[in-house]
Amino acid sequence: MDWPAFPGVGPTLVNNLDLRVTTPSGAVLWGNDVRGGDRMNNVEKLVIPRPQSGVYFIQVDATNLFIDARPQPYSLVDV
Repeated sequence: MDWPAFPGVGPTLVNNLDLRVTTPSGAVLWGNDVRGGDRMNNVEKLVIPRPQSGVYFIQVDATNLFIDARPQPYSLVDV
């Protein structure tokens, strides 16, 4: 969950974390299927319908992090 923005500010994320996964073949997949990162949602999901065998690299990028808002916790869930 993102920290609240200042009153009167339009829709914005205070801390923006983006999910990026690199497959064993080198393809880059983004959370919510938004190439380059989803700048509007603080919850991101990635479904891989036919996963390849091998090593996947999972990265959470902080594209915007307002340090004064406190640390931004996050969770990764594999189902």
